[in-house]
Amino acid sequence: MYVWENMDYGKAGSLVHERDPRKFSWGYFASDTLPQSGIGLFCWFESPAELIAFIANIEAQVLTDKEKVKEIKKVLKRIKLNGGLTTDLRKQINSELNDIEIKWWGTFSDLCSGKNKFSREMLNAYFGPLPQHNKPQTVYVPKFIDFCERWGH
Repeated sequence: MYVWENMDYGKAGSLVHERDPRKFSWGYFASDTLPQSGIGLFCWFESPAELIAFIANIEAQVLTDKEKVKEIKKVLKRIKLNGGLTTDLRKQINSELNDIEIKWWGTFSDLCSGKNKFSREMLNAYFGPLPQHNKPQTVYVPKFIDFCERWGH
């Protein structure tokens, strides 16, 4: 059982958003799909299983269509069975979510790596446009975490 399981959407969301990604290294960035809003946040978890359970049980609360919630849970069950947080599965989940888009998921190390489009955008926003980013050095990590916590607000 996860600590957020009996919390309402707002409290559970705040809890996982405020976690330190050095300890809770699996995460995702989600934002609303409303054109003018652009509000989003990172959420952090101990494992892919906790991340998946949170999407299925908390993020899905914003949906009013119970059939869509069932479909999301089926998709997430396949993720557990196939053992991976792939881009295709993320896109499939996004197609079922109302007004929310999961733009990235992976580990904090992945986010710091610059190996995918989203992480490169984050590093460019943090460091400024540099031709090649290396993983942030240890001295930068706490500041990068603070930067990520405020990203999307």
